[in-house]
Amino acid sequence: MKRYLLLLAFFVPTLALAATLGADKVVTVSVPPPDNTYLAGSSIHVEAPLPADLSVAGTNVVLSAPIAGDVLALSGTLEVEKPVEGDVRALGGTLRILGDVAGDIAALGARVVTIGKARDLLIAGESVEANGSATGDVVLYGVDVTINGTYDGNVTVVATNNFTVGDHAHIGGALRYNAPTQVLIPATATVLGTVSYTGPYRYLPTNKEANTFAFFGTGVFLIVRLLAAMIVTGVVVGIFPRATTSILDRFFTATARRTVLSLLLGLGVLLLTPVAILLLLVSSAGVDVAFLLAAAFVTVVLFSAAFAGALLGALLRKHLLSRISGNLEFTWKDAVLGAVALTLIRTTPGIGPLVYSFFILLSLGIVSVVAYRFAFTTEYE
Repeated sequence: MKRYLLLLAFFVPTLALAATLGADKVVTVSVPPPDNTYLAGSSIHVEAPLPADLSVAGTNVVLSAPIAGDVLALSGTLEVEKPVEGDVRALGGTLRILGDVAGDIAALGARVVTIGKARDLLIAGESVEANGSATGDVVLYGVDVTINGTYDGNVTVVATNNFTVGDHAHIGGALRYNAPTQVLIPATATVLGTVSYTGPYRYLPTNKEANTFAFFGTGVFLIVRLLAAMIVTGVVVGIFPRATTSILDRFFTATARRTVLSLLLGLGVLLLTPVAILLLLVSSAGVDVAFLLAAAFVTVVLFSAAFAGALLGALLRKHLLSRISGNLEFTWKDAVLGAVALTLIRTTPGIGPLVYSFFILLSLGIVSVVAYRFAFTTEYE
């Protein structure tokens, strides 16, 4: 659980309203500011003591003066050389915390080194070296982890490659670690509590677990897809009843030849429109037109996906449900039923994707014609 809490450790500390701001390529603080300090730049050097919190972002950050508050740092390299009276929260590449920290240290970086004192340690990185001391608990995650300091509380380590206990390590509580092999504790090192080796961390599930995850994942994915299809189709059909009527009229009155033409039109729109958009984008005069065409294309495709279920629902109403209820009237409920049926058909191996593609392309062709006539003719005035 603590590994997920590591991300929460980087919340910005409480800041006063008044503050000292600095943003430049090279920032040097040589005069103590009166309040909280915010710094940003490529190279940042704090030479004067800070009376409150520090928030800093930079490529290279060096804190060579005491800080009376908390430190929040985002940097490529960070060196904390002097004491910090509050907490240190750092995210970056190489993090070296050399001075004492009165509060907690929470650090995430490629290489993290601590030498000074602290209260609690929560560190994750590719290479983690804890060479200082802590009065509280210590939690370390890394590829290679080394502990070689004095720690009064419990120590928890997860090392995916190598875990080393140094000659001068002193652990006042229990040591619990997870590593590929058991660690060799030198005779000069002391662990007053119990030592628990939990074995190598297993990142990959077993075949049985993988099959179980796949089964439940497929089920959840299908449920989500069904709900999405039901909601989108029901909303679109309910909001645009006139367009729905026009589309269904063209669908049921179409001859076999017009149905084939609608399929070919849908296929052409799906394949040729992206090509036309790309050609417009490479021409300086057609960029605006390309964006308009792209927006129209996305809208038509989304509407076509919703109306594809409506087409199947209308077929079910005409040839099946009307015989059961004696009612031929099409409603949004039929559209939702068609969307569910089409989604289930899509998951059927073999013919399922073909049937789904048929309704999508047919719907795309019909929707394109209806949209064109709505925009460029007086048929719907």
